[in-house]
Formats: sequence, C-alpha cells, structure tokens
Amino acid sequence: MTPPFTAIHRSFAEQVERQPDKTLFELPDGRQITYRETQGTVGRIAARLVADGVTPGDRVAAQVDKSPEA
Repeated sequence: MTPPFTAIHRSFAEQVERQPDKTLFELPDGRQITYRETQGTVGRIAARLVADGVTPGDRVAAQVDKSPEA
C-alpha cells in the first residue's frame, strides 16, 4: 500500500514548526540558511505575487539565476 501523499509545502511547514533554526541550505561560500529564514523569503515572494494580482490556480513562471531564493 502506498503511503499518503504529503504536499511539499505542508512538509516544509511542518519542518519550520519542528526545527526553525535547523540549516536547510549550506552554500558554497559557507553561509547557512535556516528553515525560518527560508520561510521569511517564501512569505515575501508570496506577498509580492498576491500584490501583483496572482490568485490561487494561476500559473506563474520566472526565469532567474540559480540561488537558494529561487
């Protein structure tokens, strides 16, 4: 039997709750980015999209350089 599917955003939110200060990304320059910091970035991007009129169900595409923020 296949285990129930957990959407990636739910899995991420659970990790933020459990261990907000745990490192999520270790960058080549030695910087570390935590779950909490990533949640803040995600929130800012989401707020910008909503402010620009994006609504649930809309499709959004972006061409960006590789980075943890992307």
